[in-house]
Amino acid sequence: MDEATPERWLPVVGYEAYYAISDWGRARSLRKGMILKPSYSNQGGYGLVILTANGNAVGRYIHRLVLEAFVGPCPPGMETRHLDGDPRNCALTNLAWGTSSENKQDQIRHGTHARCWDRCKNGHEFTPENTRLVYHPDGSLKQRVCRACANDKTKERYRARLTSGLTCTEEGCDDPLWVKGLCVKHYAQQWRANRQ
Repeated sequence: MDEATPERWLPVVGYEAYYAISDWGRARSLRKGMILKPSYSNQGGYGLVILTANGNAVGRYIHRLVLEAFVGPCPPGMETRHLDGDPRNCALTNLAWGTSSENKQDQIRHGTHARCWDRCKNGHEFTPENTRLVYHPDGSLKQRVCRACANDKTKERYRARLTSGLTCTEEGCDDPLWVKGLCVKHYAQQWRANRQ
């Protein structure tokens, strides 16, 4: 934020005597008079601070603290939208309550939605033949899996087992160990028998 816009502070909802949150997205301990340093190690890179009161410590997302203090409680069925797509930008001007659909549209607009990427992290193209879709129980897309990378991992595990020197535990079988103490052939037989 710039100096032309003065920083405003309001009490953190539920922790009014202990913490304050600013419209710039900074949290402050009222008891110690210091700015809290957020953690960004969670999935998604959202800023998280630990709030302590009466011996209980709770992790809270900064973006939610800002909206709850300056806008009000989250309406039912709504979630936080980062309007510029940057999860570290928790300024009030960048935040809004919105539906999951609006949030997904923001992600598509910013190019951060999984369907917007055309290649996996190893550079393989996401073609229909090379992509396996994984869905949440509600039917929404969870992630795309690169089949080439998954196959490479399987081959790598197989090579590691071949060179381990361990063999199948079935009587009279000296084939390399694959999984659950069995070689590929015996594991496949056991798997087929269990399916019937």
